Amino acid sequence: MLGPIGGYTVGVTADRRAAEQIALLRAQGAECVHGAMLQRTVLLADAEIRSATKSFVESPPDLLLLSTGDGIRGWLDVADSISLGDELRAALVDVTVLSRGPKATGAAATAGLRVNWTSPSASSTELLDHVRDLGVAGKRVAVQVVGAGGQSLLNGVAALGAETMPIVVYNWSLPDDPKPAERLLKAVCDGQVDAVTFTSRPAVENLAEIASSCNRLDEVVAAFAVTTKIFCIGPMVASRVRELNLGRAHQSDHPRLGSMVRSVTATLARQSVGVAIAGHQIEVQGRVVSIDGSEPTRLTGRERQLLLALLERPGAVCSKPALLRTVWGESETDPHVVEVTIGRLRQRLGAAGVGVETVMRRGYRVSTT
Repeated sequence: MLGPIGGYTVGVTADRRAAEQIALLRAQGAECVHGAMLQRTVLLADAEIRSATKSFVESPPDLLLLSTGDGIRGWLDVADSISLGDELRAALVDVTVLSRGPKATGAAATAGLRVNWTSPSASSTELLDHVRDLGVAGKRVAVQVVGAGGQSLLNGVAALGAETMPIVVYNWSLPDDPKPAERLLKAVCDGQVDAVTFTSRPAVENLAEIASSCNRLDEVVAAFAVTTKIFCIGPMVASRVRELNLGRAHQSDHPRLGSMVRSVTATLARQSVGVAIAGHQIEVQGRVVSIDGSEPTRLTGRERQLLLALLERPGAVCSKPALLRTVWGESETDPHVVEVTIGRLRQRLGAAGVGVETVMRRGYRVSTT
């Protein structure tokens, strides 16, 4: 059994929980290419976070803004490691805690902490708007800082007249070994990846940076426009995709890993095609094709794109130049490559291959009779 998205390939850019995400996608039949676009450095031994924890315990602020679930868990680990865990938990009881989203809220609840307000859309902008409505001028506000987004939140709170206390538990950076990320980008450019998933803004930003360093950014954006769909775990991640002009981002209903996987599954499953060619029933699912219910045959990325291009208008003639532009874009200019790929496609289709017809001096068409 192929599963609902068997035959499709999904690129996973995450560092944390990548194995879990891949397992969920494979359970739906997908093949996965993992190329982490980032790595997380936990600052448990960093003097700054230890000092900030001591200051928090000795003089608790008026508000605490939580950005991520990992942040609150990591911070409590830091406090426990320096024998301040109980004191920190006690101090948090009297502090108004605001959360950027359900993951941070859930992690806080698991740790026994009460969250007074949670952003409905998991948005830092929404969190900052709520802080503005509360009025924080002259108050002390602790802010969990993660990457550029957290720094923007910190700066926004300071601009409201508050005295800020940054809590930096971990940072995101480019991966020490960029080769897996570069391999994923090459697969995207070669038309071998149907979807790419993002679970954080830094992953989006780093993909753009790594693609630029490899001189592949234009190719990646072109692939996102034609062959590869982008899926994001929540609105903040999706907004970063749009801000960097990478393409259209499919956003899961809830900022949860399972919800994103359901979105990937539902969207890709709808792309499967069933059609009659030369009297044979053809089922195309991702990069596999089944003829009359036979054992599926795997297509290359170009063969699949070529077949789908012909199936857009069964019976209509598609010229070589048009197929070349549709399938290869600007990466290929020799129309002979269309002839070669048509020949391979006919072989993959077996008895139905005769239905991919050559129309002399005009191009190719698919016969459904």
